[in-house]
Amino acid sequence: MTEENILTLISFTSSRKRATIVVRRPEAEGTNNEVRVYCKGAPDMVFDDTYRVLDKSGKIISITDDAECPEQLLQDGESRGA
Repeated sequence: MTEENILTLISFTSSRKRATIVVRRPEAEGTNNEVRVYCKGAPDMVFDDTYRVLDKSGKIISITDDAECPEQLLQDGESRGA
């Protein structure tokens, strides 16, 4: 990623508890994948606004209440859900 591909940069603040960057992907120009938003920060702040994610194969999937959590992310005593 080059600086010229950055469309928006929202810095981390203690009140927002997250940082966000919006980038243009020239290799995907003219498709639904031309712009991507990356966000990092406190999970409770990020997940409240997260509806879709990329899976490990790069496919966009929806996050739902019945989605299963990958086994490797679970702590002792937690279940996978659905």
